[in-house]
Amino acid sequence: MPADSLAIWPSTIVGILSISTGEALRLWAVRHIGVVSRTRASILGPLITGGPYQVVRNPMYVGNLQLWLGITYLFGFGWGVPMTVGLFGASYQLMALWEEECLTIQYGESYGVYEREVRRWLPRCDRIAKAWSMQASYPWRATLYSERTTLGSLVLVATIFSFKGSGSILYLGAGLLALVGLWLLTRASDPRVRSRG
Repeated sequence: MPADSLAIWPSTIVGILSISTGEALRLWAVRHIGVVSRTRASILGPLITGGPYQVVRNPMYVGNLQLWLGITYLFGFGWGVPMTVGLFGASYQLMALWEEECLTIQYGESYGVYEREVRRWLPRCDRIAKAWSMQASYPWRATLYSERTTLGSLVLVATIFSFKGSGSILYLGAGLLALVGLWLLTRASDPRVRSRG
């Protein structure tokens, strides 16, 4: 293996781990919140405080940040990490403040209690085991259907990345990941599947 291909391995591994954990967090969150996570309307569904929402108030945003950090590392743009954190941090902070205002208006003190117990950005690691054991509200098929755009984007990233290398087992793995992602997308793209919400 050429010496220059070895140089990308650490950032590639960090990128794959970050993308995987970011999407896993997003999937876990969508299984609990459903399609409500796809709206910017001030009309809200029920207050979700279980699953990953018991660990951190904004698991979808934390997952998104992990995805983008992973993509930044995957393609060897470690220098872009501060910019990624700055841009996403600023935009997610503004969105979270607006959402919290809407939640406070709709749920009053019950949201206030939740807000005091669960941090906005830093996970409460002491709650992960309990949160993981909570039953999700939405089935996997509906979750995958709701996440089809993000999964499709990750398939595209994995496909592009698989063409970046030449013969490395890591690049072969990225290509296989793209195929698995395509299979999941075809399974989740059934228009008859609808999330409750």
